[in-house]
Amino acid sequence: MSEEGPPKEKRKDYVDPSLQMEAYREALRRAAPRAEPRKDFPSEDDLDQSKDRELREKFMRWMTLILAGQLLFVNGTLLGLALAQLITLDDHTLRIWLAGTLIEVFAIVVVIAKYLFPGRSKKVR
Repeated sequence: MSEEGPPKEKRKDYVDPSLQMEAYREALRRAAPRAEPRKDFPSEDDLDQSKDRELREKFMRWMTLILAGQLLFVNGTLLGLALAQLITLDDHTLRIWLAGTLIEVFAIVVVIAKYLFPGRSKKVR
């Protein structure tokens, strides 16, 4: 039987592993300079906001064109039929047509505005 000597913790050359790790981390902190965000490059959030803004502008343009096209087509068709005297329009029909068209335009504008500016209607506390 051979004697192993004193336990590791009591030897002169023993260093606690947690202290070694802490010393290693401290050396890394001192050696590595602090990296500051570069101001000449846009951040990821800025890029996301820019892409989001571009998408919203594209969406707004397309919705406006679709709305204008739909209104021109349907109103033009109704007007063309009335002018060709293929149909007769009384006052009640014209009032309903005008009200429906206005409601449609306002509803689409509200939907577009809510999509383009989410959360703007909430009160700031």
